This record gives sequence, structure tokens and C-alpha cells, in this order.
Amino acid sequence: MENIDRLDDIRTKLITAKEVLERARYRVDALDLILEGVPDQKIRGAGQEVFGLTTEQLDTLDDRLDEIYRDVSAIVREARDKAPE
Repeated sequence: MENIDRLDDIRTKLITAKEVLERARYRVDALDLILEGVPDQKIRGAGQEVFGLTTEQLDTLDDRLDEIYRDVSAIVREARDKAPE
């Protein structure tokens, strides 16, 4: 059961990481909106490219966190199913 508790702790940390990721995504979106008001088209274009790449990376990280969460959850379910009552 100690290992299951440790895995539950890992799942909690994954949830916290996803919450931090969402706050980062919110800030990137806010900066992107601010950048729309910049009159220099070159700066705006470069910023949009950076924000686009950043968004892709945030999405990739979010997907990987989801995958890890699902894997850990499956391990916990399997361990609980095998545990004696």
C-alpha cells in the first residue's frame, strides 16, 4: 500500500503541474493579446511566431502530463485490484 500512496502523491503532483501549465498558458495568451497592439509589423510577426511555438510546446507538455497521469492511474488500479482485502 505504501507504493500506492506514493503513486497517489505523484498523481497529485501531476495535477499541480497541469495547473501551473494552465497559468503559464494564460500568461502567454495575455502577452499575445498585448502584442496585437504593437504598431511595428515585424515585431508583431516575430512575437506571434514565438507565441505559436510556445503554445505548441505547452500543448506537448500538457499531453505528456496527461499520458503520465493515465499511466500512473492504471498502475494504481492494477495494484489495488491485486492487493489482498
